[in-house]
Amino acid sequence: MNTRYLTRRGGRAELSVDVMRIKRSTLHFNKEMVVAELGSFVGTPLAADFVAQFTKVPRYISFAAVAGGIIGSSVLFIITRLWDKNRGEGKKYRSRELIGDLKYLTPVAFLLALIFYYPVVFFVSRYLLLEVHGVTVSAVAAQMAAFMLIATSLNIYRVILMKKIGKEL
Repeated sequence: MNTRYLTRRGGRAELSVDVMRIKRSTLHFNKEMVVAELGSFVGTPLAADFVAQFTKVPRYISFAAVAGGIIGSSVLFIITRLWDKNRGEGKKYRSRELIGDLKYLTPVAFLLALIFYYPVVFFVSRYLLLEVHGVTVSAVAAQMAAFMLIATSLNIYRVILMKKIGKEL
């Protein structure tokens, strides 16, 4: 039987489903990824549309889509992270803590993005452009597919990191 209940442990709320517990920090981490992806959703089509004003070469438009996604997601991830960590009474998320978190997250996220995310954005958007779909539709559809892959990968990495060295992002 699937039992769900909300408990408070050490000042933290946890949602439990049998033996699986979803910590508030996990919810915040995934929220930060979703907000970052929203920044990427804005940056990707804006950059692609901007470059499409100057050229109709799918390769250049796809590269612009990737660059717009990087800029949009990075800015919104950091803003959301700072906002989440500083929320609440007496909470101060120091720059040292942010750098410590980014030290564990950034290299892996960048590597996963290079291996999975951006190639998916590039090749899916290029494929859709060649199939005569609009620039914006191609960029957004490619990004949706890529986000599902990177979100799953980063959550697996986060679990491994917590279990192996006890670091919670």
